[in-house]
Amino acid sequence: MTRFVGILGALPRIIRYILRLPFGALRVFFTQGRTGFIRSFRNWWHRLASGQLRYEIAALISAKPVVHDEAIFGGKVDYVPKLMTMLESRRQPSASVDNISLDVIVPVYNAYGDVVRCLYSLLKYQDIYRIILLDDCSTDTRVKDLLQTLGKHQNTGFTVEANSRNLGYLRTANKGMRMTRSDVILLNSDTVVTAGWARKMRACAHSDDRIGTVTPFTNNGRMCSVPNFLRDNEIPKGF
Repeated sequence: MTRFVGILGALPRIIRYILRLPFGALRVFFTQGRTGFIRSFRNWWHRLASGQLRYEIAALISAKPVVHDEAIFGGKVDYVPKLMTMLESRRQPSASVDNISLDVIVPVYNAYGDVVRCLYSLLKYQDIYRIILLDDCSTDTRVKDLLQTLGKHQNTGFTVEANSRNLGYLRTANKGMRMTRSDVILLNSDTVVTAGWARKMRACAHSDDRIGTVTPFTNNGRMCSVPNFLRDNEIPKGF
């Protein structure tokens, strides 16, 4: 009975969605062409029944550019002085060195702007983790100069190391994981983290002994993409 009442309550929303569906489908066709339309509406009946298509169409109908906080993501912010101030203050993880059980490993290869934004967010929200930067023989002199400068301010919560030759992402990541016996978060250098991010991931990882690895959900993360695997998904309205 409860389920039947719930279905009745959802009827107005279902009707509104069905009425909007042709408009959404036409928009996809005219903006993405025949190929994009076929890709978006492949197996549409099963996706409609599961509710997945509703989120996809809603995102396509109301898609707007996402404006991020310039204080963290902004293009004109000079992060280097901020980084130096953080490191010169010898800021340490909040836990004592003996209790730090988490290392954040960041393989670096060029992408100067991404690297400084990533490192700024890591230092800004550093609490229970150590940061390990691994330069995989970057060819951008700005990256090499930056990491050499930052390397002069290494401490118990911050380490910089450079490969003698280019190893590639996977070998560099493996090298970083061999440098520690702690839990590891492997982080891409174009990531911007937020407050409490590492604590949340560690809490999830340690919530069950059967868990070996934890990966955040994302709309654009290839194997970790949701709702569609291996795709750059639009973020549904309201998320």
